[in-house]
Amino acid sequence: MKFKSHHHKHWFIIFVLFVISMTAVTFNQKSMQVNLLGSFEETVVFNGAVYPFDTTYKWSEMNYKDWKTDLNTVEANYNINDIKKSMFPFDRNTYIKSLGKTDADSSEYWNTYLVPWAFPYNLDDPYVGSHPGMDIRNVKDAPVFSISNGIVEKVKDSDGTVCIKIPNVKYENNVQDLYACYLHMDFRTVSEGDVVKIGQQIGGVGDKGFATTPHLHLQIDRADAPWHPYWPFSTKEASDAGLGFVEAVNAGLGLENLKKYTIDPMDFIQNNLVDAPYILADKQNNNTNNQETITLTNTDTIDTETTNNEIKNDTQTIDIVIDNTNQQNDQNTNDIIETTDTEEINNINDVKSLQISTTDYYPNKEQELKICAIDGNGELTERTPTNEIFIELEQGEGTFSKNKIKRQNFEQGCAKINFTPSEKNTGLITFYAHDPIHLIKGSLEINKFEFKDVNKSSKEYKAIEYAFVNGITTGYPDGTFRPENDVKRVEAVAFILRTLDLNPIADPNFDLPDANDKEWYAGLLAKAMEEGMIQGYPDGTVKLENTVNGAEYLKIFLTAFADIQNENTNSEWYQKFLDYAEQNKLVDENFDPSKSLNRGQVVDIIYKAKGLL
Repeated sequence: MKFKSHHHKHWFIIFVLFVISMTAVTFNQKSMQVNLLGSFEETVVFNGAVYPFDTTYKWSEMNYKDWKTDLNTVEANYNINDIKKSMFPFDRNTYIKSLGKTDADSSEYWNTYLVPWAFPYNLDDPYVGSHPGMDIRNVKDAPVFSISNGIVEKVKDSDGTVCIKIPNVKYENNVQDLYACYLHMDFRTVSEGDVVKIGQQIGGVGDKGFATTPHLHLQIDRADAPWHPYWPFSTKEASDAGLGFVEAVNAGLGLENLKKYTIDPMDFIQNNLVDAPYILADKQNNNTNNQETITLTNTDTIDTETTNNEIKNDTQTIDIVIDNTNQQNDQNTNDIIETTDTEEINNINDVKSLQISTTDYYPNKEQELKICAIDGNGELTERTPTNEIFIELEQGEGTFSKNKIKRQNFEQGCAKINFTPSEKNTGLITFYAHDPIHLIKGSLEINKFEFKDVNKSSKEYKAIEYAFVNGITTGYPDGTFRPENDVKRVEAVAFILRTLDLNPIADPNFDLPDANDKEWYAGLLAKAMEEGMIQGYPDGTVKLENTVNGAEYLKIFLTAFADIQNENTNSEWYQKFLDYAEQNKLVDENFDPSKSLNRGQVVDIIYKAKGLL
C-alpha cells in the first residue's frame, strides 16, 4: 500500500510540473516568438534586391477598362506575350518629363509608376509631397514578390498589408534593419513569422485600403519609425492645417518626418539590384475569415487606417472591417487617424464617376468637352474629384487645349476642356480620362461636312464648310445648303450672332410693330439691337422679312466688332463700312452694296473676316 501511495504521489508531481510548464509556455509565448525570430534573423542574410513585379504591361496597347480587371481577364482578352514587358528602372527626371505626355512611351512610364516616394498627388510642384512610398500599377491578382530576404513582421488583411523586416542591411554606410511594407494586396501567401526569400511571391495585387484601382503601394521604413507602415502625418495634424488627406500629401505635410523615417524604395532596389529568380507560391493564403463588420455612426471616432472604408451616404453610416487575426495595438492607432475628417471622406465618396457631354464635333475645329462629377445616385454633384484628371486619346487623332484638369478647374461640379480633332478625322474618335481614383471613357462622332448641293467646285465651298464646322449654319433638313437663296434680315442677324458667339437675350420684351417677342428670333433680335447692330427704320419697324442688301449686311456685321471711323459727311451712310470691307478684302471691287445678298455671299464675307474676329 505504501508503494502504491508513493506511486500516486509521483504521478501527481509530474502532472503539476506539466501544468506549470504549459502555463509558463502560455505566458511567455510572445517572448519565445521573439527569441525564435531572433534565431531566424541570424540565418537571414541580405544579398540584394529585386523589383516587386517581374513584368508590367504595355498599357497603351490595352483598353483602359482592362487596366482595372484581374489577371485572368487580361489573359483571356489579350495575347500576353504581345502586351507584357519586363519591369523597367524608375528614374525621377524621366518620370517628370513623361508627365502630361500622351505618346506610348511616356504613357506607359507614368501609368506604371503612379505616385513616387516624396511626391504629391497633384503635379504642380513634383519636388514637394509627402507620399511615403511608390505606387506601381498592375492588374488585380498579379503576383507580388518580396524585394529581398526577410521575416514577415506584420500582416493586416483588411487593407492588404504585409510588412517584412530586412535585417542587417548596409545602407547609408550603416548596418541597419529596414521594413518593406506592401499595401492594397488582394491576398497574401505568407503569415507572420515566415522567413521569405528574395523574389518569393508574398501575395497578389488588389485595391484594398485607400485605393480604387489595382496597384501596389511599396514603402521602406527605417527601424526607428514609430510604427509600420509609417505615415508622416496624422489626420489631426492635417485637420489643424486646414487640409484634407490628399491635400496634405500635395502640400508636403510631414515631409521631414517622411525623410527621417522612410527611404525611397526604388532608389534602394536599383542600388542593390541583383539577378534573382521569381518564385510563384503554390497556393494563396487568404486569411480573411476572422473578420467582423461593425457599424459606426459618423459622429463616432474612427481609428487605425480607415481611409478605405465604404461610406453609405443614404444612411450616414460607415462600415469598417475589423481584422481579428492581428490583435496587437499598433503604436500608430491614435496617431495616424485620431478623428475622421468627414468632409474629406464624403468628398472622396460622393464623386462616384465622371460624365462627358459634348456638342457636335467637326474635323479641325476646336470645340468644348464638358466633364462633370457624378454621385452614387447618378446625379451631378458639386463636390470635386480627389485628384487631377488626365486626358488621353485612345482612337483617332487630335489635340487637347490641356491634357489635365485640376480640382480648382471644377465649378459647380463641372470642368471644361477644348479638343480639336485632326483634319482627316471623321467618324468615331475615343478618349479616356483618369486619375488614381476615377476613370471615364468617352467617344465623339466627328461629323463629315456634306451638303447635297455643295461640292469642292462650288464657288463658296470653303466659306460654307467653315460656316458648317463652326456651327454658324447646319443647312436645311433635306441636307441642302441652298447657296443661291436670298437672305432675310433676320437670317443675317442669326448668322452674325452665331459667328461672334453672342448669346440671345432670354425672355426679351420689346414693342415693335413688325416683330413679336415670342417668335424664335426674338432673343437674337434683342441682342442685335442691344449691340447696336440693328436700329430700325424711321417708321419704327425693323423689316425682318426683307431681304438684306450688301450695305445693310456690312453695317449689321461690322458694327458688332470693327473699329469704324466716322464717315465723311459728303458720302453715303454705308460708305465707311464699304471702305473697311474693301481695305480688309472682305469684298472685291465688283461688290454692289445696293444688291441683295444670297446665303453663299453672306457666309463668304464671314469666312474672309475670320482673321479679324
